[in-house]
Amino acid sequence: MISPEQRFATPVSGASYRLSARIAAGTTIATLVVYGLRVIDKIIAMPWTMSLLMGAAFLGVLATSWYIFKGRTTIDARGVRQEWIVVKDYDWGRISKARHLRLPFTSRLMLRAGFGPVKAIQSGTPELDAAFREIAAYYKSRQPKWRR
Repeated sequence: MISPEQRFATPVSGASYRLSARIAAGTTIATLVVYGLRVIDKIIAMPWTMSLLMGAAFLGVLATSWYIFKGRTTIDARGVRQEWIVVKDYDWGRISKARHLRLPFTSRLMLRAGFGPVKAIQSGTPELDAAFREIAAYYKSRQPKWRR
């Protein structure tokens, strides 16, 4: 089986989340805005701490949603990268296991990169899904049969 470095000499790149996930995030933001405005309208003397808490929570949702809308996943000869609040960047040499996981709103590549928790990279395009399947098959073929 061909190595990922050779296979992805021509990079594969695309949106990190599917259209359905972006629609869900947009709907969530719109609902929170409408609900927040209704709450603010009903409460005449809202304490400043509550306003601060609501504002901070909304900023957190907005930041996360921004990356759902604009995030990109790239697979190239160097490794796998996903733009997020903190860039997820995994070189091929660090990856010891990979598994493709298909979910309703996204497809994920679950990576074991050394020690620590499993890392998840999202896919929003059929091209990235196909690349994820190839990567998972490559790493599965490298595992001893008794460890699969």
